[in-house]
Amino acid sequence: MEPIDKTNPSTWENNDTFILKINNKSEYDGRYLILIKYVNKDIIDIENVHLFRVKLTNDKTEPKTLEDIKNSTYIKAFNIDFEDRFLPGKGGESYEEMLERCKHLVNIKPDKYNYLYQYFIYLLINKKSEVSNLKYIGNFNDDTKREYEHISHIYFTIKPSDLIEEMLKSYENYNLKKSYDFTPEGNKKRRKRAKEFWDANLKLMEELQKIKRGEIKLELFYNYGWGYKLYESDEALDAKFIYEKVYNKEKTNVEIMNELIIEGNDYLKDDCARPRFWMVIADLQMKNKRIDKKLKEFAFTAIEEDLTYWEETEYYKKRKKELDKLKKRLEEYQCKE
Repeated sequence: MEPIDKTNPSTWENNDTFILKINNKSEYDGRYLILIKYVNKDIIDIENVHLFRVKLTNDKTEPKTLEDIKNSTYIKAFNIDFEDRFLPGKGGESYEEMLERCKHLVNIKPDKYNYLYQYFIYLLINKKSEVSNLKYIGNFNDDTKREYEHISHIYFTIKPSDLIEEMLKSYENYNLKKSYDFTPEGNKKRRKRAKEFWDANLKLMEELQKIKRGEIKLELFYNYGWGYKLYESDEALDAKFIYEKVYNKEKTNVEIMNELIIEGNDYLKDDCARPRFWMVIADLQMKNKRIDKKLKEFAFTAIEEDLTYWEETEYYKKRKKELDKLKKRLEEYQCKE
């Protein structure tokens, strides 16, 4: 029987294990990333995208056995606020219904920073040649415990060319806790954002139940929103979360904008979500005194686009008054770049 060609991603199966040697002249040079393929009927592989957990060897010895794999360290792809474990919600469900649907998540505990961790990554493969440097070492079932793991609805999508850089960055940020999220200031901000987001979702659930009972009009909920203020929508709070994840005072505006475009790609493809995304980003960049002319232009356009969704509702004047405040601050702000 001919051996299966594991250089072809279409042949990959659950627990297929690959290694990738790190050659980057860093302190990790000579060590290995171990990629363990994951297949689950509840998590469907998107075309050209494959789900993996990734480990890092503790030394430069090439891993070959299950014992070698178990002795390596699982890399935490990113952190998740404890309150976000119930997401995504199901439209129209009550708080009690959500707890019943997510009863397996009710009693789990976060770490001392209030975080859970996603260990999965999505590897985006457009050409077979992109993974030719992955060495197949066998099919291994590594049952090593992963601390504070939460299988989130969000996955870290990585191109093979960026795999080493991104996984080492995640390792340093979340395994070694070098991220701003673990500083007293950063952790305080994350906890504040998590509470705001959770409170907003509870409010949305309550309002949706009122709609079901016919107690309030539907216009207010024109597209996943529950109010006319700038931050009163899921997209706005998500944009704030993305910004706080990306922002670092040591980064240039160009670096921040490039990362925001990558992280917010799903929102930027949606005609309704896009303006809310840019308005929130502009507001937050202004508060950090980092907004530039390009972002101001995005924000001015976003304000006009967003108002078109409110024209036929009774809340148009209130929304316009809210966005006029943002527009005035943008007009008065003097860009440094």
